[in-house]
Order: sequence, then C-alpha cells, then structure tokens
Amino acid sequence: MANFIEHEAQASENPKVVNKSNPNDVKTGDIVNLHTDEYLGALSEWAKQSKPGVGEVEIHGHGWRLAIEGMSAVKEISDLLYSKSPTWKQMIDGGMKAKIKLKLYSCGTGKGKGSIAWQINQVFPNVTVVAPTDNWGVRWHRSWFGGAVKVDYGYIKNRGRWRTFE
Repeated sequence: MANFIEHEAQASENPKVVNKSNPNDVKTGDIVNLHTDEYLGALSEWAKQSKPGVGEVEIHGHGWRLAIEGMSAVKEISDLLYSKSPTWKQMIDGGMKAKIKLKLYSCGTGKGKGSIAWQINQVFPNVTVVAPTDNWGVRWHRSWFGGAVKVDYGYIKNRGRWRTFE
C-alpha cells in the first residue's frame, strides 16, 4: 500500500496527470460520456466521478487528432453537445456570448494545429478547449470483492501534454 500512496503523491506533481475530483465537491458543469465499451470500464468510471466547474463541459470518449468517437465535423460535435449539455445549449441559445471551457478526455484530440480541439476553438472562439496531445488513460484497479473498478488518477501517455486553445 505504501508504494501506491507514494506513486499517487508523485503523480499529483506531474502536469500530465489529473487527480480525481474530491467526491464531496458539488458537480456544477456538464459531462458527456460517450464510452460504451465494457473492457474500458475504468474510462467510463472516470467520467462518472468527474466534477467539472461552473461553465465547464467535458466530453469523455475515444478520439484521435481529427475526431471524437468518429465525429470529425465541428457541427456534428456541437449538435451532440447541444442535445446533451445544458451549458452548451445555453451558450448557443444566448448568441455565443458566454465564455465556457470544453475539456476533451479523448486521445490525441489536441495534437497540433488543425486538430479537432483547434477546429472547435476556431468555430467557437468564446470556447476555451483543453485536450491531450497523446493517448489519455486512467490508473485503476479492480476490487478483490465484487469486482468493482476503482479509479486512482488520469494521465496522458508517452510525451503528451494538455494543450489549451483560447
């Protein structure tokens, strides 16, 4: 157990790592969880435990540089967010005057100019988009009793980092 705590303490100092939200926090933002695959239950569990702040929207799903869950058109992503996120809907209905933050928990979606994160920011300049430049993963383990997944923290693999488009 000491190694686990030591490893978690080191992880919190790494800018590529995101610690879980405090479960006592009040969730105020919106989460769009697109994970449907059973074998990646830890990613879905991460989304369930996430606690975005006021004016923040999160998308959790598979991605690559130019798409999120197979959606490569900004309009398609915006339409999905409009149908699932009250914060996004309010921003669109309000004439896009509100400034919001969109965080993409999707592999590689922030990799370079022309990435899907960059494209979203170009169409919606009032939206700050934050996305990983490489694969996104979570550190997790299963309980010996009941097989429940416990998520410890999330991180960007390899040489990736979080990239912000404002």
